[in-house]
Amino acid sequence: MKLCQSWVVSALCLGTLGSTAMGQWVTAGANIYYTAGNVGIGTAAPAYPLEVRSTGDRAISALCTNEVGVTYGLFSVARSTSARGVYGLANNVDGTGYGVLGVSNGSTGHGVRGMAQANATNKASYGVSGKAESVKGAGVFGEATRGVGVLGQANSTADGVNNGSTSIAGVRGVISSTTPGSFSAGVWGINNSTTVKGIGVAGYQAGSGYGVFGKVVSNNGYAGYFEGGRNYFQGRTGFGHTAPTAQVDVAGDMRIRTGDRFYFGADTENDDPTYFERDYNGEDNTILRLVIGDDPSGAQLDWFIIATRSLTGGSEQNKIWLGSDGSAFKPGGGVWSATSDRRVKRDIQPLQGSLDRMLELHGVSFEYLDPTLPGASEGLQRGFVAQEVESVFPEWVGEMNGLKTLTIRGFEALTVESLRELREEKDRQIAELKSENDELRARLEKIEATLEARR
Repeated sequence: MKLCQSWVVSALCLGTLGSTAMGQWVTAGANIYYTAGNVGIGTAAPAYPLEVRSTGDRAISALCTNEVGVTYGLFSVARSTSARGVYGLANNVDGTGYGVLGVSNGSTGHGVRGMAQANATNKASYGVSGKAESVKGAGVFGEATRGVGVLGQANSTADGVNNGSTSIAGVRGVISSTTPGSFSAGVWGINNSTTVKGIGVAGYQAGSGYGVFGKVVSNNGYAGYFEGGRNYFQGRTGFGHTAPTAQVDVAGDMRIRTGDRFYFGADTENDDPTYFERDYNGEDNTILRLVIGDDPSGAQLDWFIIATRSLTGGSEQNKIWLGSDGSAFKPGGGVWSATSDRRVKRDIQPLQGSLDRMLELHGVSFEYLDPTLPGASEGLQRGFVAQEVESVFPEWVGEMNGLKTLTIRGFEALTVESLRELREEKDRQIAELKSENDELRARLEKIEATLEARR
């Protein structure tokens, strides 16, 4: 090293170095070391054992030329209870700065790799710990033009609880504050691709574990929250239990909000919609509507069918058909069943005067002013008028939305008793006619006998 230009200056320099710097360095074989004070490069007032300042593009440049085995360009160890092996601070106000910038040119290398070694006390340690105190900062920011922005790997085989406090995790994100703001995320994934499929956060599990696992303790939190776009779940999905046996398997209640619909069929079938919906006017008046088809005229009927089928397949049996035109069919026809066992009835009394009451009714023909009313339809109708029926069978008449309704009950029993009364009336008439006939025959025979005696 050319430190002085003349022998005078050289002598002065040697004297100075000998009395100051050279006196502080100790030589031991091929090693030289310094144990007292600080060393400054680029600064006359070093505050640390080695402090380097530079106006160039690098303050310290380290190069390890060994091409075999595991090598380190920079190896740093800190052993205190709050140690940082490497601390990087980008103190720029504007522009893009990096506290630590790691670049790997190898085919399988890592720009930055952090490793937390096992310890005897099993206390938490982190291979890489990121912390952001700025409003828009990031504790760890990963960016990749290809490959993975942040890769976390945990090779431990020990068990941990699934609340995140001591669980084994390749990447772990923690929000320490209990009031971090209106929105915060332990792990935040963003994919800005607009042309191909991208993934904000991807989870993969080769065994029977979880690709992505979310858990909240509060009843108001979300274990998983999906907003916007479409959500896709392949395979069987269980709600309320962990062993679904169908594509969608629900253990517990399901709720479809008022005004929302439960659709059946594909999007291509929207010209003939089928869905359930609920109407509620807020006054304890609920309508649960099944919409089948789009042809109110009944030219092309749509059907709601109740049927039975064995678990092994086969044809449907015992079908009940409810048509979109208001028609209804049941096996063998007939009326709907009702419980009629004598053991569940009391105050059983025979009907009286059924025929007279039935004859007080007047059948009429009519058309509805509004065919959309409950039970109404278009065209010529035959039936009764509720106001006329009410005076004879008041139990048949009800009211809905201010309009009288008619529900005929016990018509079969009334018909049977009316026929019985007709039969009894006919039998009485026949008996009276027979009595009159017998009397006339007796008189006739008497007259004939008298005439025969006079001859």
